[in-house]
Amino acid sequence: MKKRALPFALVLAVAAALSGTARADAPQPGVPPGGTLDEKTWKQAENLFPEEILAHYRDGKFTSPVGKIVAPYQLDQSFLAASEANAGKFAISPEGSLVEAATGKPPEYSFGLPFPKIDPNDPQAAEKILWNYEYAYWSNGSNKITSRLLWLNGAGKSPERSVVLQSLAMVYEGNRHKVDNPQQFSRLDRNLLLEPADANGTASLGWRYKDPEKRDQLWAYVPALRRVRATSPSNRSDGVFGSEMTQDDGFNGFDAKPEDFTYKLVGQKDQYMSFAPEALEGKVPFTQYPDGQGWGVTSPEFVYGYKLPDPKLLGWAPVQSVLVPRPVWLLEATPKDRYYLYGKILIAIDRETYKVSNVVKYDWKGQPVGVFNRGISYGKAPDGYRFVNLTGGGQGGAYAENTKLERATAAEVMPRPVDNAIDIKLAFDDFQPDRLVQLGR
Repeated sequence: MKKRALPFALVLAVAAALSGTARADAPQPGVPPGGTLDEKTWKQAENLFPEEILAHYRDGKFTSPVGKIVAPYQLDQSFLAASEANAGKFAISPEGSLVEAATGKPPEYSFGLPFPKIDPNDPQAAEKILWNYEYAYWSNGSNKITSRLLWLNGAGKSPERSVVLQSLAMVYEGNRHKVDNPQQFSRLDRNLLLEPADANGTASLGWRYKDPEKRDQLWAYVPALRRVRATSPSNRSDGVFGSEMTQDDGFNGFDAKPEDFTYKLVGQKDQYMSFAPEALEGKVPFTQYPDGQGWGVTSPEFVYGYKLPDPKLLGWAPVQSVLVPRPVWLLEATPKDRYYLYGKILIAIDRETYKVSNVVKYDWKGQPVGVFNRGISYGKAPDGYRFVNLTGGGQGGAYAENTKLERATAAEVMPRPVDNAIDIKLAFDDFQPDRLVQLGR
């Protein structure tokens, strides 16, 4: 029997309920829209940024425009309706997994937020928020992103080195397009190094299972060795190709297997989030992807501080990302593995869309040592579906900074829509270890 869509007015009410707070029209905190956050205005943002990021604005090393949301920034109506229908269906297991309340087993397949209403006083609120974050990300479907990673140092302006990386994610759970999943994966990931030429063909592959007892399976291929090797899933806090970006940063801000951490809800507040300017205006262009299902997204050249003559700007200063205050949950994630590089990660998760823009990393002594920041891009596709986490799309940018050593890795998404796509069809055969050998030739 075909499900009936919720009336739009009801969907809007659901959206307000999902956020935990109703967003009334009110003056925007911080610097007024149209202004600039910099060394002259930083005090107006004292409570709207983590100190590790705000310090750069105070010292004149960062400058960003401040704006407001014009094009609706909200989860799709079908996702909100599915979320409301999920109320009471799910629970959190002792291992921290999402399970069906009736069976105690991971769901065979689900779409929508598993916990449409969050009670901050719930002792499991943090875990429920994290799983909502996962399903909001998965709702964008399988995707492809091609980006240039730039190694930048605070002592200079020019990138020290760069690589071009193509990443594919085949999403099973939470994908609005249900696909056969006999092995019960959450998702599969494949990364291929395209540049520089002497490293072309270096590739990695990852399988993530729903079962909390099944660790990620990882493989790597290095052309010089001409062999595929299984690798350990326990080093996801290490830098990707020696950069400051880790596997657990992902494109999303936090990409670890949920069961590998414990979580604590620290609080809720307003915080500046970074947005692609085109997204805020509803001007991100979508192009039909060759698979006939998904959408390619154009990404104009992004300008970081290293491209500008101002000597005070850090090379990774996101000078085009537009700042907008958003209501966030503050989640503290602590790794269960004592050999993990970071002892604590503080994640700001949007209370309405479950997207992440700011992450602060701490060592095991509780000292801040790193930051991850990303510009959010979103838009309404030609078929009417609203995506709130576009792969590429607009001048959003992302960087991972080592705050102790004053260096960072910044990402520039390649411009062509064929290189960056959302909600596409991918084949399981392309996520096999022997496929890495074919790609590396």
